[in-house]
Amino acid sequence: MDRSNFCGCKGVRTCIKCEKKFGYENKNIVEFTEHTYVYCPYCNKAWQGSNMNDYQSHPNHSGDSFDIGGVYIKEDFLSHAEADKVLTALDDLPWDKSQSGRRKQNFGPKCNFKRQKIKVGDFNGFPIGTKFIQDKFIGDKVLDNFQTIEQVSGLKKTQVFWVFLGFKKGRKNPQNWGLPLLLLFLNI
Repeated sequence: MDRSNFCGCKGVRTCIKCEKKFGYENKNIVEFTEHTYVYCPYCNKAWQGSNMNDYQSHPNHSGDSFDIGGVYIKEDFLSHAEADKVLTALDDLPWDKSQSGRRKQNFGPKCNFKRQKIKVGDFNGFPIGTKFIQDKFIGDKVLDNFQTIEQVSGLKKTQVFWVFLGFKKGRKNPQNWGLPLLLLFLNI
């Protein structure tokens, strides 16, 4: 059954809306209460727990922990004025429904992650209203050499998020680029 006009789900994927309306059972739901960890950006460790706000107890964590390399969190990367500016700019552009039922915008080449191929398609560049975000990467000690190749904007009920997929400039062998992921979240 085509549910794309109702909720955006395709194939075997389901969301809460179509599960209720069409009586689908989500067999992939797993209760994550054991063996879960919360990342603390202040000490760069994952601490045992399931409440995402547990990091706020820093430095008084309890339980098991382990170091996490390659994670970087820059709090308040955007000011409220900058966030308002980018939201206004993006709302002037069309939004699509995602498979999860959220609204999204994709900018960049089409990526087939399973086959590890990229097609330029109809990509003509990133929205001008988000250029200042990429400009802010320059000068940051960690993000300075980040080169964006794809940008996704997403909208949930209480949060807007942007995903910047790219690589570090200056690496000679494309096999060693990897694809670092930058996430920006804004609570609304």
